[in-house]
Amino acid sequence: MVIFAIALLAGLVVPQISAGEAGRREREFEPQLKTVLVRGLQEAHQAGHTVTLRYDSTSSAFILEQQADTDQGQPTELQRIAKPEGIDVKFWRLDDADVSQDEWKVSFYQDGTADVASLQWERSQKDIAIRIDHKGRITESEQLPDPASLRWQAGDLYEQR
Repeated sequence: MVIFAIALLAGLVVPQISAGEAGRREREFEPQLKTVLVRGLQEAHQAGHTVTLRYDSTSSAFILEQQADTDQGQPTELQRIAKPEGIDVKFWRLDDADVSQDEWKVSFYQDGTADVASLQWERSQKDIAIRIDHKGRITESEQLPDPASLRWQAGDLYEQR
């Protein structure tokens, strides 16, 4: 009887601990991703090499790597962060155009610039978006801007006199 009570209690507690752990990983993902973006900018500037952050769908992880000096060399992995199972990325964008998760890759350059890239996902029924612009500025919002609103069409503001 005592063993049954202990087993019943363990059966109730273990799922709650697992759910709490999964929630913690989801909450920590956003600051970890921002930290990796900042590290990419810093590493590129300090090392004088291009640094790339890409998503590897086979391991469900974001991988920060320093590019090799030559075309034949292999990149050096600097950091890896796993994407938690509860995080479902809705939008993968490069240069404000939608791409697949396997095409998503942002490069950081030694002059402090970066490729324009963004991600948007949902956590706890709230959208979270992170965008890095060509000057290396990282912004966070609830939603990515409409790509059409980011492009200025030549002549749109032209006023004939």
